[in-house]
Amino acid sequence: RGDGGAAKRAGGWLDGSRGKTERLRLGAAVSRNTARMHCTTRDSTKMERWVGARETTPGEMLVDAVEGFTACPTLGAVESFLSARAKRLTRKGVTLLSGTLKSIEATTPLDRGGAGEGGLDGGEPQQVVGESVEAMSRLALPSSNAAQLPSPLRLTLSNGTVIIAKHLVLADTGTCLGRPNLPAFLGRIPLASEALSPGGLEYSEATQKRVAFAESFAQQQESQLLDLGKVRNLTEETVCIVGGDMTAIHLAQQAVRDLGAKQVYLVCRGALDAKQVTGFEVEVGWLGGKFMKHFHEMAPEERLKCYKKSTGDGTVSKRAKQILDGLIELPNFALFRETSVSTAGWNGAQWIVHLTGTCILPPISCDRIWVAAGVSFDCTSETIVQALMNISPAEMTGAYPLLNEQTLSWPKLPNVMCMGALAALSLGPSAKYCHGHRAAAEKISRAILNPQAAAAAAAAAAAAMNRSPLRKGNASSNSLCEGDGPWNENQQVAKPTLLPLSEVQRRLNAPQGGGEKEKVRIESYTWADDEFTLDVYIKVGAVVEKKDVTVTIGQQDLEVLAETSDKMFHLSIPRLYKPVQTKKSSFKVFGKKGKIVISLTKNDNHEWKFLKG
Repeated sequence: RGDGGAAKRAGGWLDGSRGKTERLRLGAAVSRNTARMHCTTRDSTKMERWVGARETTPGEMLVDAVEGFTACPTLGAVESFLSARAKRLTRKGVTLLSGTLKSIEATTPLDRGGAGEGGLDGGEPQQVVGESVEAMSRLALPSSNAAQLPSPLRLTLSNGTVIIAKHLVLADTGTCLGRPNLPAFLGRIPLASEALSPGGLEYSEATQKRVAFAESFAQQQESQLLDLGKVRNLTEETVCIVGGDMTAIHLAQQAVRDLGAKQVYLVCRGALDAKQVTGFEVEVGWLGGKFMKHFHEMAPEERLKCYKKSTGDGTVSKRAKQILDGLIELPNFALFRETSVSTAGWNGAQWIVHLTGTCILPPISCDRIWVAAGVSFDCTSETIVQALMNISPAEMTGAYPLLNEQTLSWPKLPNVMCMGALAALSLGPSAKYCHGHRAAAEKISRAILNPQAAAAAAAAAAAAMNRSPLRKGNASSNSLCEGDGPWNENQQVAKPTLLPLSEVQRRLNAPQGGGEKEKVRIESYTWADDEFTLDVYIKVGAVVEKKDVTVTIGQQDLEVLAETSDKMFHLSIPRLYKPVQTKKSSFKVFGKKGKIVISLTKNDNHEWKFLKG
């Protein structure tokens, strides 16, 4: 089993990254993550020594990403190294299971005590891995430490396996807890195709067979997952690649040089110039913890801005830029910088692609469209995070949860710890890289080995949080005074709350001289999703001036108040489908028409299925 077969047969180990690496032939591509845990340590992960002993293996090597600095391994070397580590773990008794985690439940004494004979739910017996259920059930017995020990967790995998665990560590680095960025033109294919070929339905088959995606997603058909191993010679075909990251550049190289495409177009929204070339995906100062002291002094909103600014989204390595420069010199390659695809339609024989950029561009025709627009982090859409939120809601800043600083544990669940992108607001921009992994592992291991101390630290952190003033826009619903039952929106009395009233609420509840105005709830409105912007259209049915319109746009809420001489039109959406960028959002008033248009700037280009969350 020297080839890592034990880890592969165990199932699931590196399956996601390995599958993508094999499909897109990324084995020889260079990782933008240094091989060391700390920049100043000597081979702390032992990856350099391991790769050095295998230099004769094609595609497994170390490449100097920054002159005079630590080398970066190829993706093939990373996967082979981690597979070898997995083999060592199996020899030490660690069990590698196939499948994905589907649900998390906090157990009760009844659950734990009744699972030994007839399964956890009283039905057919299910496989239970880890400590025996009988041993776990003893945790429910009274003891001096019983109040301090958290309830064990019942974990269900996609293959039906049930695990009773004392602790759970979500060690995702961000590649799984994310969604592919799907350009808006994909939703316009039917209308564009109908305009090019009225009455034709060939676009449906063309979309399935001639539009492929580098990233996988739930609604995707198998034929739409890009696999270069299944692509035949492209000498008579033209390929249009949509995307501006290193994967898109790699696909362009594969299409031109290895598959011999007749013509390749690369359409990217960025400039792909020298300003986007960086050695690593994160600034070097974060790899050694140089900037972390200042980071911990920031408020969550400032941490999020710092994290997004310091991580290299949209940047490319020097090696990738050299590959791109070489492609530009070829006659069968064309690069469209700072350009996006507005529409793409199938005319029965080819795709007709219309482009939008800094200048007027003619449409291009192609036989295939490859989408490599990258992935956006979106943990709130993950089933596991939703399950944790149901058990114990966590305060969110953007798409990131606020964890316990000392243990990286989920709020009120001290035995559930997170690392990788989930811990970005606690570990900083290095959370997804070797330095962040090491820092997270040290915090989590201390919490597991000494749960009493971890519980005390969590309690102290919670007390400190309760003493701190409420942060605008981020207070949890538990801070509200709910009164004696659900609040009726038809009541004239404002809902009791500890939060300061918004400008809209203050004007609604302010005493009015000269007669009470009729308060009318706005029931009729429409909205449209356009990639990074979502527009809400409101028609009040009366002439209204801009000075009499108040719009409050929160991180994930919206309120509108429009006043006339005798009425107050009010719209309240306490929870939008997803958070928005408040500073970039705006509104317009068309007074004579009695219309209000609110433009909400989204955090990503994911389609909103609903307006309300």
